[in-house]
Amino acid sequence: MLRVSRLTLPAAALISLWALSCAEGEPSLVANASVDAGVPDGSAVQTPDATVAPPAPATDSGEAASSDAPHEAEGDADARASACTTAPCGLSPQCGCATTETCDLTAGGLACVAAGTAAAGAGCVSTSSCASGLVCVAGACRAPCAAEGTACLPASGGVCRAYATASGLDGGALDAGAPRLGCTVPCELTDQASCGYRDGDNVASGCVWFAPTGQTDCVRVASKLSSLCESDADCAPGRACVAFSGFSACRKLCKVGDPNACGECSSRFTPPRVIAGVTYGTCST
Repeated sequence: MLRVSRLTLPAAALISLWALSCAEGEPSLVANASVDAGVPDGSAVQTPDATVAPPAPATDSGEAASSDAPHEAEGDADARASACTTAPCGLSPQCGCATTETCDLTAGGLACVAAGTAAAGAGCVSTSSCASGLVCVAGACRAPCAAEGTACLPASGGVCRAYATASGLDGGALDAGAPRLGCTVPCELTDQASCGYRDGDNVASGCVWFAPTGQTDCVRVASKLSSLCESDADCAPGRACVAFSGFSACRKLCKVGDPNACGECSSRFTPPRVIAGVTYGTCST
Protein backbone atom coordinates (compact mmCIF):
# COMPACT_ATOMS: atom_id res chain seq x y z
CA MET A 1 0.00 0.00 0.00
CA LEU A 2 1.31 3.51 -0.85
CA ARG A 3 1.96 5.87 2.04
CA VAL A 4 0.60 9.08 0.54
CA SER A 5 0.52 10.91 3.86
CA ARG A 6 4.32 11.51 3.79
CA LEU A 7 4.31 13.03 0.26
CA THR A 8 3.77 16.67 -0.51
CA LEU A 9 0.57 17.67 -2.23
CA PRO A 10 2.10 17.96 -5.74
CA ALA A 11 3.67 14.53 -5.37
CA ALA A 12 0.41 13.05 -4.15
CA ALA A 13 -1.32 14.52 -7.16
CA LEU A 14 1.23 12.83 -9.41
CA ILE A 15 0.59 9.50 -7.71
CA SER A 16 -3.11 9.88 -8.32
CA LEU A 17 -2.55 10.72 -11.97
CA TRP A 18 -0.29 7.68 -12.35
CA ALA A 19 -2.81 5.35 -10.73
CA LEU A 20 -5.64 6.75 -12.87
CA SER A 21 -3.68 6.37 -16.11
CA CYS A 22 -2.78 2.77 -15.26
CA ALA A 23 -6.41 1.96 -14.54
CA GLU A 24 -7.61 3.42 -17.85
CA GLY A 25 -4.78 1.88 -19.90
CA GLU A 26 -3.33 5.27 -20.87
CA PRO A 27 0.43 6.02 -20.99
CA SER A 28 1.97 7.24 -17.77
CA LEU A 29 1.90 11.00 -17.30
CA VAL A 30 4.63 11.09 -14.69
CA ALA A 31 7.52 11.50 -17.08
CA ASN A 32 5.79 14.36 -18.88
CA ALA A 33 4.87 16.11 -15.66
CA SER A 34 8.38 16.49 -14.29
CA VAL A 35 8.54 20.25 -14.87
CA ASP A 36 5.15 20.90 -13.23
CA ALA A 37 6.16 18.79 -10.27
CA GLY A 38 9.33 20.82 -9.73
CA VAL A 39 11.70 18.14 -11.06
CA PRO A 40 14.45 19.75 -13.22
CA ASP A 41 14.89 18.59 -16.83
CA GLY A 42 17.50 15.85 -17.14
CA SER A 43 17.17 14.79 -13.46
CA ALA A 44 16.14 11.35 -12.34
CA VAL A 45 12.38 11.01 -12.04
CA GLN A 46 11.07 9.35 -8.87
CA THR A 47 8.21 6.90 -9.39
CA PRO A 48 6.58 4.57 -6.93
CA ASP A 49 8.45 1.62 -8.46
CA ALA A 50 11.99 2.84 -9.26
CA THR A 51 14.25 5.71 -10.15
CA VAL A 52 14.53 6.10 -13.95
CA ALA A 53 17.68 7.80 -15.27
CA PRO A 54 17.31 10.22 -18.19
CA PRO A 55 18.28 8.90 -21.63
CA ALA A 56 21.80 9.57 -22.90
CA PRO A 57 22.07 12.44 -25.39
CA ALA A 58 21.82 11.35 -29.00
CA THR A 59 24.66 11.67 -31.50
CA ASP A 60 24.33 13.07 -35.03
CA SER A 61 23.43 9.59 -36.24
CA GLY A 62 20.55 9.41 -33.77
CA GLU A 63 22.26 6.79 -31.56
CA ALA A 64 22.78 7.34 -27.89
CA ALA A 65 26.29 8.48 -27.08
CA SER A 66 28.33 6.24 -24.80
CA SER A 67 30.08 7.77 -21.83
CA ASP A 68 32.93 5.33 -22.47
CA ALA A 69 33.51 6.49 -26.07
CA PRO A 70 37.09 7.67 -26.67
CA HIS A 71 37.62 11.37 -27.26
CA GLU A 72 39.99 12.77 -29.87
CA ALA A 73 43.13 13.97 -28.16
CA GLU A 74 43.74 17.66 -28.50
CA GLY A 75 47.02 18.89 -29.91
CA ASP A 76 47.96 15.67 -31.76
CA ALA A 77 50.26 17.65 -34.03
CA ASP A 78 52.04 19.11 -31.01
CA ALA A 79 52.36 15.63 -29.55
CA ARG A 80 54.03 14.35 -32.70
CA ALA A 81 56.43 17.27 -32.73
CA SER A 82 57.31 16.78 -29.07
CA ALA A 83 58.44 13.23 -29.87
CA CYS A 84 61.61 14.68 -31.42
CA THR A 85 64.72 14.58 -29.29
CA THR A 86 66.29 17.41 -31.29
CA ALA A 87 64.99 20.88 -32.08
CA PRO A 88 63.45 22.15 -34.23
CA CYS A 89 63.11 18.76 -35.96
CA GLY A 90 64.60 15.29 -36.27
CA LEU A 91 66.63 13.96 -39.19
CA SER A 92 66.50 10.20 -38.57
CA PRO A 93 63.80 9.27 -37.91
CA GLN A 94 62.06 12.22 -39.48
CA CYS A 95 59.90 14.21 -37.07
CA GLY A 96 58.83 17.73 -36.21
CA CYS A 97 58.00 18.92 -39.74
CA ALA A 98 54.78 19.16 -41.75
CA THR A 99 53.93 16.41 -44.23
CA THR A 100 54.96 18.74 -47.05
CA GLU A 101 58.39 19.34 -45.50
CA THR A 102 61.59 17.45 -44.72
CA CYS A 103 63.93 17.90 -41.80
CA ASP A 104 67.40 18.47 -43.26
CA LEU A 105 70.85 19.53 -42.13
CA THR A 106 71.51 23.02 -43.49
CA ALA A 107 74.32 25.52 -43.02
CA GLY A 108 72.37 26.89 -40.05
CA GLY A 109 71.68 23.48 -38.52
CA LEU A 110 68.59 21.31 -38.59
CA ALA A 111 65.59 22.93 -40.27
CA CYS A 112 62.29 22.04 -41.94
CA VAL A 113 62.55 22.68 -45.68
CA ALA A 114 59.87 22.50 -48.37
CA ALA A 115 59.77 19.10 -50.06
CA GLY A 116 59.53 18.29 -53.75
CA THR A 117 58.33 15.18 -55.58
CA ALA A 118 61.47 13.30 -56.73
CA ALA A 119 61.65 9.67 -55.58
CA ALA A 120 64.58 7.90 -53.95
CA GLY A 121 67.48 7.59 -56.39
CA ALA A 122 66.49 10.57 -58.56
CA GLY A 123 69.08 13.24 -59.25
CA CYS A 124 68.98 16.45 -57.20
CA VAL A 125 70.90 19.56 -56.26
CA SER A 126 69.01 20.25 -53.04
CA THR A 127 66.59 18.55 -50.68
CA SER A 128 63.77 20.78 -51.95
CA SER A 129 63.73 18.60 -55.09
CA CYS A 130 63.13 15.38 -53.14
CA ALA A 131 59.87 13.95 -51.84
CA SER A 132 58.97 14.50 -48.20
CA GLY A 133 61.27 12.56 -45.88
CA LEU A 134 64.10 12.26 -48.42
CA VAL A 135 67.28 14.35 -48.40
CA CYS A 136 69.66 15.23 -51.23
CA VAL A 137 72.99 13.53 -50.57
CA ALA A 138 75.68 12.76 -53.18
CA GLY A 139 73.45 14.23 -55.85
CA ALA A 140 70.56 11.80 -55.34
CA CYS A 141 67.43 11.75 -53.20
CA ARG A 142 67.75 9.21 -50.40
CA ALA A 143 66.45 8.47 -46.92
CA PRO A 144 68.52 9.90 -44.06
CA CYS A 145 70.02 7.51 -41.52
CA ALA A 146 71.84 7.68 -38.20
CA ALA A 147 74.49 4.94 -38.03
CA GLU A 148 76.89 4.00 -40.84
CA GLY A 149 76.71 0.35 -41.86
CA THR A 150 73.25 -0.31 -40.45
CA ALA A 151 70.30 -1.51 -42.52
CA CYS A 152 67.89 1.16 -43.68
CA LEU A 153 64.14 1.02 -43.15
CA PRO A 154 61.87 0.25 -44.81
CA ALA A 155 63.81 -2.87 -45.79
CA SER A 156 64.76 -2.04 -49.38
CA GLY A 157 68.22 -3.56 -49.37
CA GLY A 158 69.88 -0.20 -48.73
CA VAL A 159 72.44 0.43 -46.01
CA CYS A 160 73.51 3.59 -44.20
CA ARG A 161 76.61 5.04 -45.87
CA ALA A 162 78.78 8.11 -45.32
CA TYR A 163 79.08 10.29 -48.43
CA ALA A 164 81.63 13.02 -49.01
CA THR A 165 79.95 16.11 -50.40
CA ALA A 166 81.53 18.52 -52.85
CA SER A 167 81.32 22.26 -53.14
CA GLY A 168 78.20 23.18 -55.09
CA LEU A 169 76.67 19.73 -54.63
CA ASP A 170 73.63 19.22 -52.40
CA GLY A 171 72.88 22.92 -52.70
CA GLY A 172 76.32 23.91 -51.40
CA ALA A 173 74.92 24.04 -47.87
CA LEU A 174 77.88 22.26 -46.32
CA ASP A 175 81.64 22.59 -46.59
CA ALA A 176 83.33 20.57 -49.32
CA GLY A 177 84.22 17.12 -48.08
CA ALA A 178 81.91 17.21 -45.04
CA PRO A 179 80.46 13.69 -44.75
CA ARG A 180 76.73 13.13 -44.89
CA LEU A 181 74.92 9.96 -43.88
CA GLY A 182 72.30 8.57 -46.22
CA CYS A 183 70.75 5.29 -47.31
CA THR A 184 72.06 3.66 -50.46
CA VAL A 185 69.53 3.09 -53.25
CA PRO A 186 70.03 -0.36 -54.81
CA CYS A 187 69.72 -0.33 -58.59
CA GLU A 188 70.46 -2.19 -61.84
CA LEU A 189 73.80 -1.34 -63.46
CA THR A 190 72.72 -1.96 -67.04
CA ASP A 191 69.46 -0.01 -66.81
CA GLN A 192 70.05 3.70 -67.31
CA ALA A 193 66.55 4.42 -65.97
CA SER A 194 67.09 2.37 -62.81
CA CYS A 195 67.63 5.53 -60.74
CA GLY A 196 64.86 7.47 -62.42
CA TYR A 197 66.95 9.10 -65.15
CA ARG A 198 65.13 10.35 -68.24
CA ASP A 199 66.62 11.88 -71.37
CA GLY A 200 66.66 15.63 -70.97
CA ASP A 201 67.02 15.65 -67.19
CA ASN A 202 69.09 18.60 -66.02
CA VAL A 203 70.46 16.55 -63.14
CA ALA A 204 71.28 12.94 -63.96
CA SER A 205 71.61 10.10 -61.49
CA GLY A 206 72.99 6.72 -62.44
CA CYS A 207 73.64 3.30 -60.99
CA VAL A 208 77.26 2.79 -59.95
CA TRP A 209 79.28 0.04 -58.29
CA PHE A 210 80.42 0.71 -54.72
CA ALA A 211 83.59 -1.38 -54.34
CA PRO A 212 83.91 -1.41 -50.50
CA THR A 213 80.58 -3.22 -50.11
CA GLY A 214 80.18 -4.80 -53.55
CA GLN A 215 76.77 -3.17 -53.88
CA THR A 216 75.16 -0.75 -56.28
CA ASP A 217 73.94 2.74 -55.50
CA CYS A 218 72.33 5.71 -57.22
CA VAL A 219 74.51 8.83 -57.33
CA ARG A 220 74.75 11.97 -59.41
CA VAL A 221 76.60 11.25 -62.66
CA ALA A 222 77.87 13.15 -65.69
CA SER A 223 76.95 12.59 -69.32
CA LYS A 224 80.07 11.12 -70.96
CA LEU A 225 79.45 8.24 -73.33
CA SER A 226 82.96 7.14 -74.39
CA SER A 227 85.20 9.99 -73.25
CA LEU A 228 88.09 9.80 -70.82
CA CYS A 229 87.08 9.42 -67.19
CA GLU A 230 88.36 8.98 -63.66
CA SER A 231 85.37 7.30 -62.00
CA ASP A 232 82.00 5.78 -62.85
CA ALA A 233 80.32 9.04 -61.83
CA ASP A 234 82.01 10.72 -64.81
CA CYS A 235 80.00 8.56 -67.20
CA ALA A 236 76.39 8.71 -68.31
CA PRO A 237 73.75 6.44 -66.71
CA GLY A 238 74.20 2.81 -67.78
CA ARG A 239 77.94 3.25 -68.33
CA ALA A 240 81.10 2.76 -66.29
CA CYS A 241 84.68 3.98 -66.28
CA VAL A 242 86.93 1.18 -67.60
CA ALA A 243 90.72 1.07 -67.31
CA PHE A 244 92.67 0.44 -70.50
CA SER A 245 96.42 0.55 -71.08
CA GLY A 246 97.43 4.05 -70.05
CA PHE A 247 93.95 5.59 -69.88
CA SER A 248 90.37 5.08 -68.70
CA ALA A 249 87.23 5.68 -70.72
CA CYS A 250 83.46 5.33 -70.35
CA ARG A 251 81.88 2.19 -71.78
CA LYS A 252 78.36 0.77 -71.84
CA LEU A 253 77.66 -1.78 -69.11
CA CYS A 254 76.40 -5.28 -69.91
CA LYS A 255 75.87 -8.72 -68.36
CA VAL A 256 78.49 -11.28 -69.37
CA GLY A 257 76.81 -14.15 -71.23
CA ASP A 258 73.61 -12.23 -71.93
CA PRO A 259 72.64 -12.98 -75.57
CA ASN A 260 70.72 -9.70 -75.72
CA ALA A 261 73.75 -7.66 -74.69
CA CYS A 262 76.12 -5.91 -77.08
CA GLY A 263 78.13 -7.93 -79.57
CA GLU A 264 81.06 -8.44 -77.19
CA CYS A 265 80.51 -8.17 -73.45
CA SER A 266 83.62 -8.86 -71.45
CA SER A 267 84.56 -8.46 -67.81
CA ARG A 268 87.20 -5.76 -67.59
CA PHE A 269 86.83 -4.98 -63.90
CA THR A 270 89.29 -5.84 -61.16
CA PRO A 271 88.00 -7.20 -58.89
CA PRO A 272 85.11 -8.67 -60.91
CA ARG A 273 81.74 -7.05 -60.38
CA VAL A 274 79.40 -9.87 -59.41
CA ILE A 275 75.94 -9.27 -57.96
CA ALA A 276 73.60 -12.14 -57.07
CA GLY A 277 75.63 -14.50 -59.23
CA VAL A 278 75.58 -12.20 -62.28
CA THR A 279 78.93 -10.99 -63.65
CA TYR A 280 78.89 -7.49 -65.12
CA GLY A 281 81.19 -6.26 -67.85
CA THR A 282 81.31 -3.64 -70.58
CA CYS A 283 80.80 -3.55 -74.31
CA SER A 284 83.86 -3.26 -76.50
CA THR A 285 82.70 0.05 -77.91
